Amino acid sequence: MTYKYGLPTQIFNFTIDTHHTSHYAVGHLMATVKPRLGMVTHFTYDEDIDTEMIAGVRAHYHGLFQYGVDVAVVNVTKDAIWYRKAVLPSKSGSVPPFREMAAKAKMSGVQLPATFAFPNPRMTRDEQQDKRWRDLEVDPHLYYPKDVYREPNFTWPKDYTINVAEILGGTKK
Repeated sequence: MTYKYGLPTQIFNFTIDTHHTSHYAVGHLMATVKPRLGMVTHFTYDEDIDTEMIAGVRAHYHGLFQYGVDVAVVNVTKDAIWYRKAVLPSKSGSVPPFREMAAKAKMSGVQLPATFAFPNPRMTRDEQQDKRWRDLEVDPHLYYPKDVYREPNFTWPKDYTINVAEILGGTKK
């Protein structure tokens, strides 16, 4: 994910684990709810990882499934479901932040700093969110296959600094 999105794995996993739903969890939820059409929206549509996302969903759910991609049109009638991408004059996508900064810095002749220190959190997730909502979360052991399970990361790291060149793909640890 560091090379794909320009973010350190720890930060990417924190973002997914606290603000999004993993593909395995989506499949588990859909297998439980059994919708006529399972769909996710607000999804980064990336052809190179879509097959892995589908595989994660299919670990649990085998019904009709589509990506919503925030620009989908779906008609659902008693007899049919019709899905298509919406026609928009322009689309936006995620831009890896350090790659964008590097491109702008290069154009303006500015040198990027060698390191970047992420700000420390002012409040933890537990301080921000009422415990009753966390108590409703589905146990990740129920939807992650045993061979790919990792402990979810709900803690933003303190005093976390990265090597910018490493994130941009220039050096390795």
